[in-house]
Amino acid sequence: MVNRLVRSDPEVRTRLGALAADLREAGDGARIKELTAARGRLVDELTRRALEVAELPAPPAALREEVTATLDAAIADPGVAANLGTLVRAAHWAGFGLSPLPDGADAPPAPPARKARTPAPAEAEADRERRRREKINEAERALAQAGQDLEAASAAERDLEDTVRQLEAELADARQRLAEARRQSYRAESRQQRAAQQLSRLRE
Repeated sequence: MVNRLVRSDPEVRTRLGALAADLREAGDGARIKELTAARGRLVDELTRRALEVAELPAPPAALREEVTATLDAAIADPGVAANLGTLVRAAHWAGFGLSPLPDGADAPPAPPARKARTPAPAEAEADRERRRREKINEAERALAQAGQDLEAASAAERDLEDTVRQLEAELADARQRLAEARRQSYRAESRQQRAAQQLSRLRE
């Protein structure tokens, strides 16, 4: 999925490389914190795009985590970054921080994923920021869905109120016509009775 994203948009490799270079050159805590937040935003954006390119609107959480881990590794490890587009499995960064390569040096292979490590402070902050962002995104989606449900329910309520008012108006009109019909029926019946009485007298 990451390979397909990189092949579909060459700018992905450039953006990852630029952020990695900025992180390597960061010299103070404020700059590192700023770049860590930018790293979380970039990884979230590219993870979402990779899932869209793969046409997976609702991927399993484990798959999303593998894509995110691979993009993180591409920022942290020049070896992973060099293989973007031809990766054969998900990558996981198992080193500490970011280390620039000497000019002209070949990128080292990515360390084994099973190697135990303690996350660097910047990586731990990025993980916390990413998890917080995921929770915010989930809450925003839930709020948006609730808003859509409320709008649909309100529209249905308005439609039914209009229907009830229309039916009530039709019922009132029908009652008036019924009353008028009864009056006309009573008058016709009275005329019939008078005509019958007159005919009876004439026959006598």
